[in-house]
Amino acid sequence: ATGRVTREQARQEAHFAALQVDLARRQLAIAAKADTVAQKRFEVAYNRYVIGRIDVDQLYLAQNEKDQALLSYVQSLRGYWQAHYRLRRVTLWDFERGVGIG
Repeated sequence: ATGRVTREQARQEAHFAALQVDLARRQLAIAAKADTVAQKRFEVAYNRYVIGRIDVDQLYLAQNEKDQALLSYVQSLRGYWQAHYRLRRVTLWDFERGVGIG
C-alpha cells in the first residue's frame, strides 16, 4: 500500500509540475508582449517629448512602465525556468534530449 501511495503521490506531483510549467509559459508570453508594448510606448513618448508634445512627467511615467515591464518579464522568465527544472527533478526526465536523468 505504501508503494502505491508513493507512486500516486509522485504521479500527482509530476502532473502538478507540468501544469506549473504550462502556466509559467503562458505568463512568460504575456510578460514578453507587455514588455514589447511598454518599449514601443516609451519610444513614442520619447519622440513626443523631443518635439514638445508631452512634458517630462509623462515621459518619466512611460519610462517607469517600460522598466517595470522589463522587470516583470525577467521575473516571469525566472519563474518559467524554475518550473521547468522542477518538472525535470520530479520526473527525472530531460525533455530536450528525451532521456532519463540520473
